[in-house]
Amino acid sequence: MPSSRPGRKRNYTEAYVAKVPVVPSSPLPSAVASVFTDDSASVRPPFSAGWGLRVCTIEPRVTPYEDCGPVTLQSDSTEYHGATRLTNDTGELTALILAFQWIQAQPIPSEAGSRVYNIYTDSDYSHKCLLYPRKTTHSNRQLIQQARQLLHQVRTSTSKAIIWTKAHSRSLSALSIGNKAADALALKDRQLPLACSSQSPSPPSLRQRLGRSGSFVTFPPTRKRRRYLPHSLWGRPLTYELVVK
Repeated sequence: MPSSRPGRKRNYTEAYVAKVPVVPSSPLPSAVASVFTDDSASVRPPFSAGWGLRVCTIEPRVTPYEDCGPVTLQSDSTEYHGATRLTNDTGELTALILAFQWIQAQPIPSEAGSRVYNIYTDSDYSHKCLLYPRKTTHSNRQLIQQARQLLHQVRTSTSKAIIWTKAHSRSLSALSIGNKAADALALKDRQLPLACSSQSPSPPSLRQRLGRSGSFVTFPPTRKRRRYLPHSLWGRPLTYELVVK
C-alpha cells in the first residue's frame, strides 16, 4: 500500500507558502519614501469612485509627487486598468497600480540601497490580495491580476513593503497625515465617468414609472398586511389604485 506522507507533506508545504507574504508587511527602516494610497466611492446614485496617491520622502519630509483620478470603466480609455464596478475596492486597487507604475518609472540610482519604498494602504482586502497570491476572489480579477504583475516587475529592481494602516485616525502621526492626504485626493477627483451614465442609472421612482393617476400597482402581501385580510387571500398579490396628487 503506497504511503500518503509525500502528498500530505506537499499539502503542508503549499499551506505554508500560502501564508507567507510575497513582500514584507512591516515598514522597512531603510526606505527613502512612503507611498500612501486611498480610495473614495459613492454608494448612492449617481455611483462614482476615485483614487488618490501621495508620495512623501523620509528625510527631508517633502511631497515630490501626488496624483488622483476617477475609476474608469471604459475599456478603450487610457486610464482603464480593468475595473468593472465603482467601489472602494476598485479605487484602492487602481491607486496601488498607479503607485507601482510610479515606482517603476523612477530612475535607477547608482548607489545601492536607495530604491526602498514603504507602501501604505488602509484596505485590508487589497492588502491581502497582493501579499498572498494564492488568495482567490470572484470579483476584480483583472485589476488584481494587473496589480500582481506590476508588483512582480518592481520587485526585481526595488525593495518594498506593503503595510496596512488604520483609516480615518485622529492621530497626528506621519502615517495618519499621509493617509488623510491620500483620502482627500481621492475624494477631490471622484466624479461620474461618462461610461457609467448609461450603465448605472438611478432607479426611477414609483411616480416616474406610473406617471399619472388611475394606474394600478401590485404589492406582495406582507406579514403586516395579512393581519387585515382573510386567510383565503394571504397568498394573493394585492392591487392598489395609485392617486398622484
